[in-house]
Amino acid sequence: MASRCSGPSATRRGARSSSGDRCVRSPPAKRAGEGREGPLVLAELGPNEIVGEVGILDGGARTATVTALAPTRTLELHRTVIAVVLIQYPAVAADLLRTLSRRLRSADELAEHLSRERPG
Repeated sequence: MASRCSGPSATRRGARSSSGDRCVRSPPAKRAGEGREGPLVLAELGPNEIVGEVGILDGGARTATVTALAPTRTLELHRTVIAVVLIQYPAVAADLLRTLSRRLRSADELAEHLSRERPG
């Protein structure tokens, strides 16, 4: 577990993921993916949001780039620490599932919105 201040890019899409970050004290951050015409803003995050959760759970690469809009203090938690916490504290696991569900729903809504904007 480490505490750090994140600069402009806290995480990069495609990077290996062995830890996740919880923004402890921060202004909003942008979470971006890649669209046909460059970066696509998926969400704006605020204090106490978690990033890197997908890579921690499935061991894959990061799915988005997170850019802090100002200096941000985060708490970095390694995958093994998070696994232990999820086992010992089911409420934390439930909170993580709610976060994942909310983000999946938001991504679905964004995809639907973007598909309607395409020239027909």
